[in-house]
Amino acid sequence: MYRALLVDDEDLDLYGLTHFIPWDRLGIVVAASVNSGYAAMSVLEHEQIDILVTDIRMPNMTGLELARKASALWPNMQTIFVSGVQDFHYAKEALTLNAANYVLKPVDDDELTRSLERVVDALNLSKERDRMETAYMQLAPMAHRQWLLEALEGSADVNDAGNEAGGVEPPMLNGRIAVVEIDDIAWKIAGLSEEERSSLSDSIGYWVERSKEAGCVHLCRIAPHRLAVVLEEAPAWLKLAIEGLGHAFPVTATVGIGGSFERLGDIGRSYREALKALSCKWFEGKGRIIEIGNIRHMELENAHRIDIRLDALFTAITRHEPERIRMEVDDLFGLARRSGSKLAVNHFVARVLIKLDDYLAGLNTDLFALLDIDAEQLDELNHYETVEDLRTWFLERFLTIADLLNARKQRKNRKLIEEVMAYVTERIGEQLTLRDVGNHFSYSHNYIGQLFREETGSSFTDFVIQVRLEKARDLLQHSNLKIYEISERVGYSNLTYFSKQFKECYGVSPGEYRKQCG
Repeated sequence: MYRALLVDDEDLDLYGLTHFIPWDRLGIVVAASVNSGYAAMSVLEHEQIDILVTDIRMPNMTGLELARKASALWPNMQTIFVSGVQDFHYAKEALTLNAANYVLKPVDDDELTRSLERVVDALNLSKERDRMETAYMQLAPMAHRQWLLEALEGSADVNDAGNEAGGVEPPMLNGRIAVVEIDDIAWKIAGLSEEERSSLSDSIGYWVERSKEAGCVHLCRIAPHRLAVVLEEAPAWLKLAIEGLGHAFPVTATVGIGGSFERLGDIGRSYREALKALSCKWFEGKGRIIEIGNIRHMELENAHRIDIRLDALFTAITRHEPERIRMEVDDLFGLARRSGSKLAVNHFVARVLIKLDDYLAGLNTDLFALLDIDAEQLDELNHYETVEDLRTWFLERFLTIADLLNARKQRKNRKLIEEVMAYVTERIGEQLTLRDVGNHFSYSHNYIGQLFREETGSSFTDFVIQVRLEKARDLLQHSNLKIYEISERVGYSNLTYFSKQFKECYGVSPGEYRKQCG
């Protein structure tokens, strides 16, 4: 509801304004009705007023003077002047104050009502414009982060950047991409209290604040424990931030920095280089800044090979392919055997666990919760004396994870199909198509159709026919509806086609079936 202030030094006119205008219907509440400009100012100084309806000619303070002072307090306020004098000078001055209207006395209630309707429309438009501007200001940073994330992944169209960012023009960027990763997040979160977990999650927030303090506002979170930052260079504050993190939280962080870029189209390349540099934490150690230009080629190549094998292994786990899992584990630990030292093997194990935790996090699953283990049970890996022991341990866990994920997927698929069947059964009288069902559940109709056949052994169409005919049989047996009414009620618009399908299913026509039922 908008709030109106009515001002007129004539008591009778003020009474008419207060009681003869349909304020409730207009969505307006009369906050006060007063008979002087000074009394009006007292109201305006203590309450927000959206609409001012005032006489122009009043003693001591005219309506024009009141409007000027009121506008200074409430810039968005709308003003309607009322006057018994047709004076061009007053009308002209009223226009300079952006008056919504100028109504002559004696006031025509319908004319004032129409003016108030226009005022309400103007206020609604202004409110919507303010809401959109506020939403825009809130959206801009979020849209920039989303666009930056898509640019890093190579899915943003740099030639149509404004549309990619939801109409919000993305910032002009140049420099280098840095990826900040909190180390050992999977190990350190296990066994922690809620307070300690909260402290750990705050570490990324710490990086955000330090980045902003350094004037680096272009950043986005790319994983629960990873942050991408646009740097103009590798500034000194980056090293200080790593050191400060260790004092503020029980964690360390490693930073990988890619090569420089001058065009938006090269952001993805710098990002990929930053990830490659970060992957060499395996060789270079944690809690460091690793620049792409400083890492050794062989180390980068080894890290790249390990990542390729792990990606292939995780694909086999997702697809529940036990033999492929065994083959990928053999290839993966073949790389471990060539690492040359126990320390390198320990680094290898750490990398596999970190990548495994990342993979499971992407599936909304926690490594420790899924395997029902704790951090102490991982300590046994440090006591294994051969790579073969490690290979056996990991192979068993990978096969278990594949089985557990597949079982969860089967439960999820079965639940979806049960929901589809219930949805169709409730609407069996409608002309539902597989595409309609897919749209309702936000899946493609091809996926729903394939999954339906896998879970039930029959096609979606056969299921619909079965449910319709079972419903028809029940109605034939337990209702007095005519056969054509039953046909329509179960979704058949053609009585002949209904009778034909019913006879094919039950061996008799609908009429004969009803007779058999007595």
